[in-house]
Amino acid sequence: MRPTSPMWLTHHDPEHYERCVAVGSAHLCRRCVVLYPAMLAVAVAQVAGLIPWGIGTAIMWLAPLGVVAEWFAEHLFSVAYSARRQVATTAVASLSFGVALGRHVVHPFERAATMPAVCFTVLCLAAWAVGARRRSGEASDWEVDFERAEAERIDALRVLLDQPASSA
Repeated sequence: MRPTSPMWLTHHDPEHYERCVAVGSAHLCRRCVVLYPAMLAVAVAQVAGLIPWGIGTAIMWLAPLGVVAEWFAEHLFSVAYSARRQVATTAVASLSFGVALGRHVVHPFERAATMPAVCFTVLCLAAWAVGARRRSGEASDWEVDFERAEAERIDALRVLLDQPASSA
């Protein structure tokens, strides 16, 4: 499948376009379509002082939990992708990212805004690494399909050559 969208519109390759929204012939990342507008609106509210400091801190620690759980489910437990789940968890997480962005605008690298991001990033990287290590021992779908097709070709050749199949 050929890409139909420049990489700046969607960072997904064509085989992952199920994670995108089609707008005309362009594909836009579904998570980004939800995340950026909501995050920017919350960041403006944060900069304007509409979100109390304590509530903002709680939002930054609690709102990303759904996205982190989704990440763990997909990478550690091979839970299938769900567009609805992605949109819901992203909408909630965008509150956290907006608060953090607003705080970084006013006080760059404020500890209260940086620590949740660092903690969740480390957790997600660890989950990805463990999941990748688990999957490295498994044959991928294309390998299984290839081996099955190869066995069929060998059997067909044996029939053509009129040789009995080996018990291997």
